[in-house]
Amino acid sequence: MVHKWKLDYAFLIALLILLIIGAVMVYSATRTGMGDNPYYFLKRQLIWIFLGIIGALAVNTVDYRKIAS
Repeated sequence: MVHKWKLDYAFLIALLILLIIGAVMVYSATRTGMGDNPYYFLKRQLIWIFLGIIGALAVNTVDYRKIAS
């Protein structure tokens, strides 16, 4: 079974911009936070972004028409 993904490039660009802005905001708000590690919250944010992308790709591969029938 071959999947042909139809990508919405405008959506992907907007999503990427929002993810970058969110990561920059987390860094700028917390860079003086956790003592020795100014990147603590940024690393956590990037991990959750990565896990979210993996989850979205996993959900995207499921054919909902087969689940419904």
